[in-house]
Amino acid sequence: MVKRGLGVLLAFVLVFQFVNAVSTEIEIDTLSNHQLRLNFLNPEKPPNPILFETKKLDSGEGGVVTTTFDYDTENFNLGISLINNGTQVLYELIEDINSGEKLYVLLIPGVVEVTKNYQETEVLENELQENEANETSGLDNATESSALTGEATNKSNSSEVQDKGLEKNDSSINLLYYAAGIFIFLLAMFLIYSKYKHKILGKYSKYKHRVLGKVNKKKKFKNYEREIEDAEKKIKEALKEIDEVKRKGKLK
Repeated sequence: MVKRGLGVLLAFVLVFQFVNAVSTEIEIDTLSNHQLRLNFLNPEKPPNPILFETKKLDSGEGGVVTTTFDYDTENFNLGISLINNGTQVLYELIEDINSGEKLYVLLIPGVVEVTKNYQETEVLENELQENEANETSGLDNATESSALTGEATNKSNSSEVQDKGLEKNDSSINLLYYAAGIFIFLLAMFLIYSKYKHKILGKYSKYKHRVLGKVNKKKKFKNYEREIEDAEKKIKEALKEIDEVKRKGKLK
């Protein structure tokens, strides 16, 4: 009875999980003729997460593997091992995958790309075609409305051209004013310089002579000092000669 009750309970749990399971589609693009081991992990049980499920798949000649993960969970982690002849070539852990979305994985040694909420090329092309159709209808409506508003647009364009012409005329007039102001300023400076040129040059020449006079005085003073030093040396030499003459006279 106990075993039968446990069996019924386990069967009920499995059926409940199957009914409430959310399907997640997974597409893996990898090397051909390799093996893949997929470990679906519980993200809420680190550092040793509980395995939801493990799948072993073969990439075949095309190297593209598609599978689904059906489980009653909001999100999960996926550990993918790329194996060749029993040797693990590459391992990639993808975290926080939302159940129900499509997952695309490019798994090649040196190149690993993960795309969540993946949309296939066909779906994108259909969306682009729909957008182009909407844009075409919108262009048709815009053509009709533009035909009605063409005259008003032409009028507004002509008024804008006139305004731009006036702005250009104003800018050219301002440039002429600036040029005239600069010319008048330079002319005034030239007249002032020509009027007071002699006074300025006279003051400069007086200052120059004064400075040169001071320099010459300093040079003359230095020359006097040298002459005095030379005279003192000569006097000392003459006194020495007189002393020597006196000594010689006493010895005789």
